[in-house]
Amino acid sequence: MNDNKVPQAAESRATQHWEAVKRRLGEIESRLVAEFEPAPADVQQRLRQRAQVLAQPGPPVETGELLDLQLFEISQETYGIETQYVVEVVPLRQLAAIPCTPDHILGIVNVRGRMVSVLDLRRFFELPFKGLSDLNSVVVIADEQMEFGLLTDRIQGSRVLPERQVLEPPSHLQGIRADYLLGVTADRWILLDGRRLLRDPRLVVEDRV
Repeated sequence: MNDNKVPQAAESRATQHWEAVKRRLGEIESRLVAEFEPAPADVQQRLRQRAQVLAQPGPPVETGELLDLQLFEISQETYGIETQYVVEVVPLRQLAAIPCTPDHILGIVNVRGRMVSVLDLRRFFELPFKGLSDLNSVVVIADEQMEFGLLTDRIQGSRVLPERQVLEPPSHLQGIRADYLLGVTADRWILLDGRRLLRDPRLVVEDRV
């Protein structure tokens, strides 16, 4: 009698176990169906939620005029000039002095067969300056009438800046520099007026000199 009860009890526990497994599988199947085959009401709710997310304003898009700038360093300050005036950037090599010229005319360099005069803005703007090194480069600028190079302490690459971010120069940038500035930026870039530089007769090296 006792021997028959033991197998029956074990069989009962096994049956209960499989029933529990079936119920668990049924619950999982119901969840999968709800996830991949949602009810119409759930679909509408999800669509409304997605529409609300898409309706949120995105990051602001810059509008208006953009300034494409070549940046360089002079006397530990960052300067920029519009790339529409930049012909090329070359390392300072084989500089030849020009007799009887102002101190701010550093000399001339050979740029692809052209003799280009080099303007030392440190002297012209009355800034602190040090000697020349391997880091010095020349930014050659030009328009339809004039071409010369700007001596730089270091090239910093190019950037695009919305024109509306250009600010009025602060008081400490007044003096001779103020005549050649477009403005400054929040990052303390000093933006040069390329056209005004190229049209200034004081920066012209006459052929007869």
